[in-house]
Amino acid sequence: MESILVLEDDQVFRVRLARAFRERGLAATEASNLSEMQTELNNNKFNYAVIDLKLGVESGLEALRLLKDSQPSCKALILTGFGTISAAVSA
Repeated sequence: MESILVLEDDQVFRVRLARAFRERGLAATEASNLSEMQTELNNNKFNYAVIDLKLGVESGLEALRLLKDSQPSCKALILTGFGTISAAVSA
């Protein structure tokens, strides 16, 4: 079974998104911040990751860097409701 990490600080959205992935046959793991994400990366291998760009005071771009350093073959999608062109280029 393929696995996906959902990194989102909004609990309601994170739970709904993870549930939608599970209903489509993926093993979904949830994290709400960089610390939880790092723990999951240390303990699991992921095929995919969905990362919120703004994680409260933390950065989704930092999360992407941690992901690529830890699991370079993992494909990532950055989500945001606060996007700018410069943020998209940075990602």
